[in-house]
This record gives sequence, structure tokens and C-alpha cells, in this order.
Amino acid sequence: SNTDTPDKTCVVVFRRNTTRLGTVRLMYKGVVLPVKEEHVYLGLLMHATKGYQPAVNALAAAGSRAKRSVNVACRQRFLTQFDIKCRIFDALVEPVMSYGCQIWGPYMLSTAAAQQRPWCNDVDKVHTEFLREMAGVGRGVSTAVLLRDFNRCPLAHRWIKLACRWWTSLAGLPAARMAHAAWRSDIALMLDGCMDCWTYKLLTTLTWLNILPATAWDPAANAAVTLDMIAQLRFEEVDVVTALHDKLMHSWQQVHPNPRTAEETGHEQCIHAAWVMPLGTGTTAGLPRAPAPAHLKLCMPYAVMQCMSRFRLGQHDLESNMARRRRQRGSPRVPWEERWCKLCSVPGAPCEHARLEAGMPTAAEDLRHFLLECPAYTTIRSDTFAELFSGGDGVVDPDARVAA
Repeated sequence: SNTDTPDKTCVVVFRRNTTRLGTVRLMYKGVVLPVKEEHVYLGLLMHATKGYQPAVNALAAAGSRAKRSVNVACRQRFLTQFDIKCRIFDALVEPVMSYGCQIWGPYMLSTAAAQQRPWCNDVDKVHTEFLREMAGVGRGVSTAVLLRDFNRCPLAHRWIKLACRWWTSLAGLPAARMAHAAWRSDIALMLDGCMDCWTYKLLTTLTWLNILPATAWDPAANAAVTLDMIAQLRFEEVDVVTALHDKLMHSWQQVHPNPRTAEETGHEQCIHAAWVMPLGTGTTAGLPRAPAPAHLKLCMPYAVMQCMSRFRLGQHDLESNMARRRRQRGSPRVPWEERWCKLCSVPGAPCEHARLEAGMPTAAEDLRHFLLECPAYTTIRSDTFAELFSGGDGVVDPDARVAA
């Protein structure tokens, strides 16, 4: 403060939650400065014992308010195209929540749990909530499926990219600049054994991404490492983005290839990867600012758009899904006999005879059966949507994709 009474100046003593704060007495122009637990500095909420988490919570709250304003504005202007709404979110909401992420971002992605589920933070929850509201689905939808279907990546990945850009900027500053000196001091702090500093969090994340070997910076892996060696480390931004994308794709490549024989856990991911958006068709899915797939650029009534999204995301009312919803927590998996299509596969069904004539086996009412196989909808396929299917009699190629 430049006034004689420093009413905007205080003291925050950063420490561990278990560390007792002793007597702190600082004076400025004869005035004793108050000691506080938290203070807003350069727009970020700093807390004495809770690290950056209060700042992230405050940014998430601000982003949630901005998201509501965007939703209202889109409704007033009758904007329904998903791609346009996502671009508006990136322009008006994400910058609010990502303020200062170069500093606190690495803290959000430095633990094993956060690396496996990078969207599990308060800011990314606002992002996924926006996508759920747009798609008209609830919290039951898989977040991994939601992000991939909307061609989005977790916001945490963008924070790491910006943190790497900030590292490069700090390294290029003159030695006399305060920011450069603070950066080198943070590296020295890490070399002294501190594992809660910015440098340690960022380099740990880059090692997880296979961008840097631990021997290049970690004293525990290489006792000969020095401050100057760490300060000379450089990493290309495009390599970081590609590595983050590869981590997401690797998790998808572990998905079971057949939804009808897969376990209950991860069933939505299995359906999406096998029938809705096969892995080989969207190599850019999840990359920041990647071109949107065709289904996000459709201009249709909003109710129709949301109906389409619910089917793509596995939130439909078919028996395969409804049986899982009715299952009690902790109870065994619902057998397929209880998910059979009531139009063609249960005894006495209206189209049971047509199914038998076609030589089709009994089938559960899942997404593929509903769209491509069930004889109850043969007329609709052949007459109303003949251009989408391979034959005029409603019989489709067995390898046809639900995405078609």
C-alpha cells in the first residue's frame, strides 16, 4: 500500500496445516500489519495452509456463474449447434477459470489419481457440467465418453501446456529480472528436498508423460544433477500436447472390443468405442482446438440434438440400459435374458415370427440391435431412412457402424 495506513496490506505465513504459527509482528510506517489466513493477491486467493485449492475453488465458482450467463445468452439467441456453444465456452468461460493456471495448474495433475482421472477437479467439473447440460444427460454418463464424443480434452491438459510455455518464458528472461530469479530459487528449493514447489510438480508431470527422464532433474534419481542443468531443460509444447493426447487414447485402447461380452464396469466406453465413434476414425479427438466431428456441427431443433446425444452417450431407454439402472448397488450383473428386446426376442413378441424367419438369434435390446438389427423397424429403415442403410429391405451390413 502507498498510503500511510496500509489497510490493503497484510501478512500471510505459508506453512503446513500441522505447523503451529508462532508470534508474528511486522510493522509498516509504525502500523502493525495484520496476520491473516488468506489474502487475494493478483487476483488469486492465497491461503496459509491449504495451498492453491481455495484459489481453484474460487475460480470454479466464477466460471460456474459465467457458464450460466452463456447458457442464458445461447437460449435467447436460439443457438443450438454444439460446436458453436463449445467455442463460446472456450472464449468466455474457460479463461475465467484458467486464470493463473501456469502457476497452480501443475498442482492439479501431479498426483497419480489426478493423472488417471484428470477431470476430477472443481474447474473441470464446471466444464463437464456444461457438456452434460448441453447434451441433456445427468451425472450417470461416463465423463470419458462425454469428453470424447464432444471432441474435448480435460482443461487440466491445457494448464500443463501453458505451464510449459511459462517455463520457457522464464528461462528466456534476463538474469536480473525478478521472475527469473524467483524461478531459479524455486528450482533450488526443489533441490533442497521440497516436493511441494512448482518446479517439482511440473517436472513430475512431464516425467509421467515421458517428456523428461527422472535422471534429468530428480536428485533422488541422479545425485549429480545441478541447478544449472535443470534450468537448461527445454521441452517443445507440441510434444507435451501430443503426449497428453496419447495418454487419453491409451486408456481408450484398453477398452473391451465387444460390448455384448464386456463387463458392466466401463460398458459405456466399450459401446462408444465399438459402435458410436470407433477409435480409428477420430485420431484428433481430444486434441485442443481440434476440428469438430460432423455430429457437433448439425443444425437441428435442440430437442432432437439432445435426443441424438443421449443415444450416443448411452443414456437411452433401451432395455440394455434400463436393466442396469434398475440393478441395486452391489447386486450381481443383470443377465442378458432380462434385457431381451420386447418387440422381437421375448416369447409372444409382436415381431418374434419375423425374427425367426430372418434366422436372427434372440438379442438384447441394445443400441446396435435397435438401430440396425431389430425387425420391428425394418420398414422405417427401408422407407424413411433408406439412404442411411445398405439395402432397400432394411437389412444392413453386419459390419455397419451405429455412427452411420
